[in-house]
Amino acid sequence: VTLWLPSLMLMITLIMRFLLTPEIIRLGRAMDFAADLSTAANTRFWVFHGVYSALELIKLGWGVALAIWLLIPRKNQPPKEAETSAADPAKPA
Repeated sequence: VTLWLPSLMLMITLIMRFLLTPEIIRLGRAMDFAADLSTAANTRFWVFHGVYSALELIKLGWGVALAIWLLIPRKNQPPKEAETSAADPAKPA
């Protein structure tokens, strides 16, 4: 149950690293030398920047949710083997 969320977070990180980041860098460099900042490259840069920021916030939220889920004790978990053998002295360890 807990592996799908970190796997999804890793997949998003890889997409951000290998797809979004190079495009943002390329568009940012193009904007550095553009005389008119109202170009399509400027608009596209801010769209990519917004998507990148939104994905970061999604990952942050999922990370906090995962941490809370992992820290909350569960009452329906089966007892550990050491606890069962200590509770039943007739059972050999």
